[in-house]
Amino acid sequence: MYRLVYLSGQITGLHPEEAAKRFAAAEDEFDWDACTVINPMRLVTMLERQAGRRLSEAEILIRELEIVAVCDEIAMLPGWEKSEGATAEHAVARKAGVKVTYL
Repeated sequence: MYRLVYLSGQITGLHPEEAAKRFAAAEDEFDWDACTVINPMRLVTMLERQAGRRLSEAEILIRELEIVAVCDEIAMLPGWEKSEGATAEHAVARKAGVKVTYL
């Protein structure tokens, strides 16, 4: 069965290179023949391109929560509890019946 998996974890407060490394490593945990992995580190650029402007943190989070709600699975990176955004994504996933995996 093909799955849509959203990666969730702390970004704010980390050095951008460190956050990118953490999310890239998490992407490697999945079989790309069996799923599509959505990495929020790459998603923001696409969302802003689509909007034609720079988005606020709140606007980005709202769009991410909409995406999480339709995914098959959300994968929580270690330390996700330190992030307000990841905590919100976790709550939405649970309410929407999305499978939650802890990496």
